[in-house]
Order: sequence, then C-alpha cells, then structure tokens
Amino acid sequence: MKSNHPANAVTGILVLCAVIITGLVVRREVAGTRARPIGSWRPVPQWYEVADVAFSTNGLHSPVRIVEFFDTQCEYCRDMDRDLRVVERIYGDRVAVARLHYPLPHHEQAYDMSLVLECSREQERFDDLLEVVFDRSDLARDLRLDSLGILSGIPDVRAMIRCAQERRHSATVDQHMALGQLVDVQFTPTIMIEGQLMAGRLRLEPLRSVIDSLLLLKEI
Repeated sequence: MKSNHPANAVTGILVLCAVIITGLVVRREVAGTRARPIGSWRPVPQWYEVADVAFSTNGLHSPVRIVEFFDTQCEYCRDMDRDLRVVERIYGDRVAVARLHYPLPHHEQAYDMSLVLECSREQERFDDLLEVVFDRSDLARDLRLDSLGILSGIPDVRAMIRCAQERRHSATVDQHMALGQLVDVQFTPTIMIEGQLMAGRLRLEPLRSVIDSLLLLKEI
C-alpha cells in the first residue's frame, strides 16, 4: 500500500540528507542583507500555494515535486539547472521540476531576461532558451535576443522580441517574485522539495539521495 507521504516523514528524510550535505560548499547568490543559514532545510507552510502556481500546467500530481527559484545571471543557478536537467532525464515523470523567476535587484538584466524566457514559452522553447542563456552569459548580459533566439531554435525570433518589448508576461514574473518573497527567498538558487526549502545549490548526488528516499517512501 502506498504511503500518504506525511509531512513529518518528508522532514525526517531531508534532515537525514542534510548530513550528506554537511561539509559541502553550498553556493548561492545573495538577494538581501538578512541571511538564513544556507544548506539547511526548513518547512514552508505556503508550499501548496507555491505548488499550485508552479505546477499549474503539469506535474502537480507527480510523486516528487521540485521548485527552483532562479536568476539568469546567477552562475550557481546555472550549475543547479544542469543538475536538474539530469534529474529530469533520469526520473522522467516521477519527478516534476518547476523553475520560478527570482531576478535579484543587483543583476540589471535578469528581470528583462525573465520576460524573454516567458515569451519563449509561447513557442515551447523555454528550456532551450534557458540552457543557452546560461551557456552564453555574454549574449544574455548584453540582451542579444536575436542571437539567443537563433541559438535556442526559436521558430519566430521577432515575435519573441516583440513579446518581450511589450512586457507581455510581466505579471507572471512578478507573481513568481511575490511567491519567493512569501516563502522568504534570500538566495538564488533556492529549492523547495515537497514543502521543504533549502537556500543554495544542492549538488546532484545529495539531490538524488533526497529524491530516491522520497520515492521509496511512496513505493514508486
């Protein structure tokens, strides 16, 4: 019989996995002056509010759900994104990953690039563009949208640029940022797994340990 995945069991698993993380460098970009300890888990009462937005189109009922708050000019977010792509390939539909925008105020181009990414979603190229943005930070920093669009295979680059200029998806980006503020995101990347939050990049092996333990709990 499958487990109902009680919150205390999830907490226990993540506490145990924190032992694995101890001694590793948890990397992050700072969003503000207040600082919680990085590399440690804490419960988030607003998890379902975040999950309803993050998984509004797919993944809501996946056994394990991961939310990442990211910034396109954060190099540790780039590393976290690469690990999350590995997770998606390994686990398939057993693990759902959602990326929420959290552009930091000292990254001048990050908000505009978030708008561009949402515009690329209209053409089903969000993941492709995000990968190129992280790989070609020089183009992203200068907002070379034509080059970024071509490299990421955007079918209609002009439409994407026009969408970004119109700031068509500013409400979506603002909603993501509001959710980050709601759960007190202070660093990027910040990840949430089934109601538990950790600030900083969680490396691939500890991340897989968390996922495997949660899947075992659910007998998937």
